[in-house]
Amino acid sequence: MLIKIFSFKGVRPKNQLAGHLITRHNKEYGNEELKSELAFNPFSFLQILNPSYRYHQNLKGESRFKLVHNRYLEFKERNFLEPDKKDSLYIYRKTTPTHSYLGIIANVRIDDYINDTIKKHENAIDSRVQLFTEYLHTVGYKAEPVLMTYPDQDGINQLIDHIVQKASDQDFYTSDKMRHQLWSIADPQTIEQIKMAFNQVSHIYIADGHHRFASSTLLGQEYGDQNSSYNQFMVLLLPQSQLQIGKYSRLIRGLNGHTPESLLIALDDNFQIEKYRLHFIEPSE
Repeated sequence: MLIKIFSFKGVRPKNQLAGHLITRHNKEYGNEELKSELAFNPFSFLQILNPSYRYHQNLKGESRFKLVHNRYLEFKERNFLEPDKKDSLYIYRKTTPTHSYLGIIANVRIDDYINDTIKKHENAIDSRVQLFTEYLHTVGYKAEPVLMTYPDQDGINQLIDHIVQKASDQDFYTSDKMRHQLWSIADPQTIEQIKMAFNQVSHIYIADGHHRFASSTLLGQEYGDQNSSYNQFMVLLLPQSQLQIGKYSRLIRGLNGHTPESLLIALDDNFQIEKYRLHFIEPSE
């Protein structure tokens, strides 16, 4: 099996609002920062993700999902968000103080996840998958692409490099001082060239977003016959050379009957155990 990607009609912020509307991930905001953003930035996408703020309530489940859907429709009605008129692929570049990432936003088939053409490296928790499935079905949109990676392909790199020589359609900074640029590709010939280049890729790999992709797969299996859009999911495809693995630390709360010493001894059967005091280890590759 070879990878197939698909163009789609994206929904994007108006250019003059992009820097105010696009946000970091919801969980990256502390309580006070989140309250400030909701109180003073009416254009923030956080208004959609935290719809019960205006009612001074903390709703969960189906009640919250419906309000998220309502706020999304409200942003479209007020023209804060505007749907593209043509099916497109999107070249996206994010520039940080230390690195620049350049990839393609497209749709992929959930069938490629089922037949293992899209590879995963962790299993999803069933309860979270079910929750995300209900969320996606109710809100009716996908706000964030799943991050995927693939082995570098000269043909794909050359096509992207050619496109980004032109001025981007959107260019803005977010509150974390990150620069974001987006090139919308609606030309059918260029889209076909990019699709054909990806036909040379045998597998792609989920780097982040296993639960979102698993929930989309479940949604497609449940409702794909009623709505074909459920059979695809939005992804950001980055070549392997641009992928960076960040720190991934975990705090252990329960020892399952072990003492700290006996747990380390048991782990020694399968892992190399070293003590680094308070210094976190960053992967080198």
